[in-house]
Amino acid sequence: MKRRFILKLALCVVLAASLALPASCKKAPEPNAAFDDFAAELFRHTAECDTLTANFLVADEAAFGIKPYPEAPATLGEFGIASMKEELEYAQSSYERLKGFDREALTEDRRLTYDVLESSYKLLLSDGAAEKFFYYNEVLSPTVGIQAQLPIVLAEYNFDGTENLDEYIDLLGSVPDYFAQLETFEREKSALGLFMSRPSCDDVIEQCENFIAETDDNLLITHFDAFIDGLQYLSDAEKTSYKDKNRAAVLDSVLPAYESLISALKELRETGPESGGLGNYPLGAEYYEYLVQNNVGTPKSIDVIEAELDAAVEASISDMYAAMFSGGDDIYGELTGDIFPESDDPREILLHLKEAMERDYPALTRDVEFSINYVDKSLEEHLSPAFYLLPRIDDEAENKIYINEGANTVTPLFTVLAHEGFPGHMYQRNYYKQTGADPVRSALSFTGYAEGWAVSVEKQAFYYSGVSDSAAAALYASQAINYLLMAKADIGVNYHSWDKAALADFLVPYGVAGDEVIDELYKSCAAEPGNVMTYAFGGAELERLKNEAETELGDDFELKAFNEFVLKTGPAPFDVIETYMTSWLAEQPADAGLADAA
Repeated sequence: MKRRFILKLALCVVLAASLALPASCKKAPEPNAAFDDFAAELFRHTAECDTLTANFLVADEAAFGIKPYPEAPATLGEFGIASMKEELEYAQSSYERLKGFDREALTEDRRLTYDVLESSYKLLLSDGAAEKFFYYNEVLSPTVGIQAQLPIVLAEYNFDGTENLDEYIDLLGSVPDYFAQLETFEREKSALGLFMSRPSCDDVIEQCENFIAETDDNLLITHFDAFIDGLQYLSDAEKTSYKDKNRAAVLDSVLPAYESLISALKELRETGPESGGLGNYPLGAEYYEYLVQNNVGTPKSIDVIEAELDAAVEASISDMYAAMFSGGDDIYGELTGDIFPESDDPREILLHLKEAMERDYPALTRDVEFSINYVDKSLEEHLSPAFYLLPRIDDEAENKIYINEGANTVTPLFTVLAHEGFPGHMYQRNYYKQTGADPVRSALSFTGYAEGWAVSVEKQAFYYSGVSDSAAAALYASQAINYLLMAKADIGVNYHSWDKAALADFLVPYGVAGDEVIDELYKSCAAEPGNVMTYAFGGAELERLKNEAETELGDDFELKAFNEFVLKTGPAPFDVIETYMTSWLAEQPADAGLADAA
């Protein structure tokens, strides 16, 4: 399937997966066995594209037929036009093979996998239009770019013994070659007049410079040394040897690769436009639509998406005022006060959320162990306020949530942790893991589903914060408006070619003003087009589906039942989810509810 650098898989931003092949795969009759073989091949293809992908996807590579190190060399993979064409050809070939299966002869779980694959291929291939967008692809950006996320992913590499240690050291040595491929691609973009804007380039350069500012105290040295010191199966001499090898690899390979990238970007900076988003490039608006459709997981056009966003903004504003008017004299204090003032300890907040969410979300079959970690100082300025690091699909290891104490954000910690933890990414990931779905679905990136879920539950979490229902409803609607307006801004900058003045004109009626705010939002939309759409429109799509289910079921609608349906369906394009919801609604009894499961 799509060859994606592991950063799209490792930081959530990603999808969910299964523990192992479903039990029904063991003795599946034809054509189900053939479909299982096909799905397993797709999974292996993705896992073997680079070492990081394999390392973050599975613990027992042999169980999935994945070539282990040193049989498979340690590599970050290939990047460039040749590899893009190769992967597109593989996707087209796989799509043709998929269509060769008799969908109706498959079991129910396999039909869902079939539908997810089919929709994904259609979005990716775009009726043959995908190839013309190759040079519009941008993998360097301040927050979600490869160079920004690589350090934290390397620092969290999964070590299962000395073989993994050797593999990791070799992997560090491959960074210069991979970064050289990135440089070549950027030079080719520049020659075609498609290089990134100067503000975006400046931010990427600054992010790189921040990371390499420390040498001997670099994150990849200090973190590795601390990890090695804790290994009981290594002798003191072996520990010293691995520390020395890692230090040499970081200083002689990784940091010089970043320095070379910085030099190349500074050289190319002036070839990019002074400012602006994708809409300023020849096929920019068309590519933006393609990008949003693939990132969100929707076949809808930008015109349709924008109309739905407008309707959602109007409805959310109406809901917010209705909630405020019903809240009495104390509601202003609730809306302006601290969210969940009982504690500012992340673990205590997560445990509170875990208990409070039980009335609206189905239970997990096992307890989830988690740890709270903090982003290294050298990465604080450009990484997100928080993120959840996905565990491997066949590993019950501790879940990790990272908090960025240096992030410039006004979002309360309570809602940040609801987004990343309970009932957000960590809960959704672990719930889907227990369903035993086919591992191939872990090779597909449905960021719209993942972030849409997290945004949806983040808003719902206001009802668990201790404020009145009226205040929670108002905060819920206000949060929705914030996301929706950012989505509209993203479309304006990248599809309609807005300048800063046009963005300001759009936002002023909503009470958003100030040069600093406008500048920051404009720069963010231009640097990472479509990124906020996975959150905003992903959340809006789930909200729309929930409202439709509530309208259909009336008083019999149960939020827990709806959430269970979404969780069991799992990461998928929204057209697939909507189709399955139609069937789910038809199966609900006249007195629909979740009495048996509650």
